[in-house]
Amino acid sequence: MDPLPPVEIEGYLKRKQEAGCGGKRATVRSWRTYYAVLCGQLLCFFRDQQDFGSSKAAAPPVAILNARCTVADDYTKRAHVFRLACGDGAEFLFACGSARLLHDWVAKLAFHAQLPPELQLTPYADAEAGAAACSTDELRRRLHQNASSSSSAASSPETQRASRSQAEILQEHRDSQRASATPDRNIESSVLPSLPPHQPPQEEQADVLPRNATERSGSPWGRTRFSNGRDLYAEFIRSQREGSSDCGYNIKRSC
Repeated sequence: MDPLPPVEIEGYLKRKQEAGCGGKRATVRSWRTYYAVLCGQLLCFFRDQQDFGSSKAAAPPVAILNARCTVADDYTKRAHVFRLACGDGAEFLFACGSARLLHDWVAKLAFHAQLPPELQLTPYADAEAGAAACSTDELRRRLHQNASSSSSAASSPETQRASRSQAEILQEHRDSQRASATPDRNIESSVLPSLPPHQPPQEEQADVLPRNATERSGSPWGRTRFSNGRDLYAEFIRSQREGSSDCGYNIKRSC
């Protein structure tokens, strides 16, 4: 699990939503108990402390940037109540267990609400001593200076790396892949003999020859031999001769 951000204040609070985004009256306005945690400019809500350690939120967080947090003196139904008016128009009431907790929640919520977003993780204790002596602009300048100095001191030369382009990173990855790759193996032809080229199957010649083929070969059409072995031209000549001989014999008898 990722390390949790620095927590400014945490504890059980009773929450009641008065208005939603845009200032519209909330549909559910009953009191509910949450384990509230303030991290920077987010007020998160969990069922208990164990769910907070497991990051199991019980309700959406509330952004407190540019919010107003004041003691709700006009609310008399419960003790130790403060009001949180967010920048988007939403408004909440929170009830604490004691006056000391009421003061701590109001002071820390108001402190983080007026910080710029880049300094939202600044601890309240660092500015508590000089908050009354300097203006808001001066406080922001000091906090920004402290944050920049602490970030530069935390960085070490070992962790700083020269910025490289995407092409250089890709080329380095390719070089490492080539160095770790194994050389290709040469397979001898005796292990895998070459196969003869593929030839299409040859179709068997038909017994019946077309007419144009007989004409090109110089043979007359009547002498074409078919698959049954008969010679049509010879049979035709034979039938003509037999017919002519019978006719001549009948003429001689009549004479």
